[in-house]
Amino acid sequence: MRSMKNSGKERNRSLPMILLGLAETSEIDKKSALLAMEILLAWNPATFKNQIPMFDQHLFTLIRDESKDVSVRSTAMEILLRAYPDPDSLEFVLDALTAAKNKEMTAFLLHRLQELCQDQKFADTVRYSLKIRS
Repeated sequence: MRSMKNSGKERNRSLPMILLGLAETSEIDKKSALLAMEILLAWNPATFKNQIPMFDQHLFTLIRDESKDVSVRSTAMEILLRAYPDPDSLEFVLDALTAAKNKEMTAFLLHRLQELCQDQKFADTVRYSLKIRS
């Protein structure tokens, strides 16, 4: 799996769904689940909207699953924001962070949001969402 992460290329169309399934299952250790999510993140998450049916719902499930490691949930949040850079996704992530009350997850995601805000369109989405929340 590490070589897939470093290659940055999708091998076949079913592989993203397999990796997502690995991350979702409770029968996998947290390091392997995180590696599967990091591979998905290394590729272009926006392309998975067309490849994986209800991709956003899979990510919502991972984010809400408190039995998952904080790193897996945080990476799912980042994938969600990269694949769906819209106010609804950001609102979901902010609500999930508020509910989780986890400082590590919040710090990780704030760092990622800073990076994502380098894209002006995404920065505008963040500003809009924060205005709505206040």
